[in-house]
Amino acid sequence: MELRFGRMEQMMLIQEEKSYSVMDYILEFAEQDICSFLLRKLQRHHHETYQHLLRVSGLCMELFHKLGIHKTEQAKMIRSALLHDLGKLAIDKSLLDKKGPLDREEWTRIQNHCRSGVEILERIGINEHLNSDMIQFHHENLDGSGYYGLKYSELCPGVKILRVEDSYDAMTQPRAYKKSMNSKEAFEELFRWSDIHYDPLVVNMLYSLKKTN
Repeated sequence: MELRFGRMEQMMLIQEEKSYSVMDYILEFAEQDICSFLLRKLQRHHHETYQHLLRVSGLCMELFHKLGIHKTEQAKMIRSALLHDLGKLAIDKSLLDKKGPLDREEWTRIQNHCRSGVEILERIGINEHLNSDMIQFHHENLDGSGYYGLKYSELCPGVKILRVEDSYDAMTQPRAYKKSMNSKEAFEELFRWSDIHYDPLVVNMLYSLKKTN
């Protein structure tokens, strides 16, 4: 397996000069970088998760760009968004697609996907090319009610952005265990939980982005 990390920064410069759509860009990067090997494994394991990762990383990329984050840091953060559910490789597909309520053991296995993803990346030895906090803590809430109990001041900007984008996509896409919301319903939920679960600045930025598009 060839490890390549400079390609994304080059593509970010090219993207500014061409009329790439966000998803074209994400798909091209996903085929070029180290992410390609891991994403292919996820695609074979659970296609719904793979599609979710592409959509969420596209949303994140647009916000990172609007915030003016340096391209090198953007590259790390987009890789992290693309791989934030990598730990689901360790979860049986039957559990990921379960329609009924989860028992305590099943819920613990689902929660563990955050740490499992970081452990996979540590074993491969590429975590320095990513923002590991975004992968491990993307289910944290501002009030400390998330998986690890971290609060607002303990969360990096990438985590706060990914938390909103991840939730928006989960709300607006059908899952085996729930129906999807439309965009209006999803934003009502995000605004309802702003300053409790979600950073209101990020929610407002995503709302403006979606309204413009």
